[in-house]
Amino acid sequence: MVSTTETSTLSVLVPEPTTLSTLLDQDWAPLYLANAILCSGSKQGNAAAQQMCLREAIQQCLAFAAVCQASRVIRLLPPRHLNDAMFRSEASRYAAFEWQSLSVRPGDLRLAAVVVQCEWKDQGWGNRKGMLSVVKDGGRAPNDYAAWGSDVIVGCEPAPHNYEKLDLCFRPADDAVRYQLFARAGGGGGHSLFVRKVQVRDLAIVDSEAALERYQQYVREPPPPGGSGGFLSAAAGGMNLNSDSEESEEGEETEEFESDQGDESE
Repeated sequence: MVSTTETSTLSVLVPEPTTLSTLLDQDWAPLYLANAILCSGSKQGNAAAQQMCLREAIQQCLAFAAVCQASRVIRLLPPRHLNDAMFRSEASRYAAFEWQSLSVRPGDLRLAAVVVQCEWKDQGWGNRKGMLSVVKDGGRAPNDYAAWGSDVIVGCEPAPHNYEKLDLCFRPADDAVRYQLFARAGGGGGHSLFVRKVQVRDLAIVDSEAALERYQQYVREPPPPGGSGGFLSAAAGGMNLNSDSEESEEGEETEEFESDQGDESE
């Protein structure tokens, strides 16, 4: 019998501590963290509170990407500008109507969030019926004083009597192709809706070499005239939602509904 006098030594491997840096080195982590920040903006509450929370979450996501290169999977695209518009409804027109189509795949990039920014107001007196809303493709926005259906993703009503800023923030569905921006001046006679300085700010998901190439091409080569959203600027978007906001000149009226009644009947 052979006796063993050697002492066996048990080696214990101590793993390196997990840090934010080591997490971000993993492919799944940056987009997961970005989505976690954006999901924090989907809190319960009324529509106004949800919009405020989502906008703050978008700003936090962009700020995180600005200071941490490894987390830069969410990038703010250059603004897509829309023409100013003035709408006047006929007395009998209570229905909302489709104003613009919003692509959620600009440059074939997936989007994490979309913000529609503008200034808006109604005719400046009388009952307030003006509305702007983003609706699912093929859906409808509500008529005057009607309840909002499931087709409405986000919106605001009624329009103020004097110009105020408006942000409509939403996160597009993974399988969505486009949404519609609906407007409503309101029926009853004398109602108008004025919208100016309209721009769409897109947060693109750039989480691969292929997506980075598409992003860089989109920034360098703006879509041709007449493309989705009336894109006018090729400059790279900054990390602030209010950056690259050019003062828009008076645009052409995209649609107008004349009213035969000068006084409000409802």
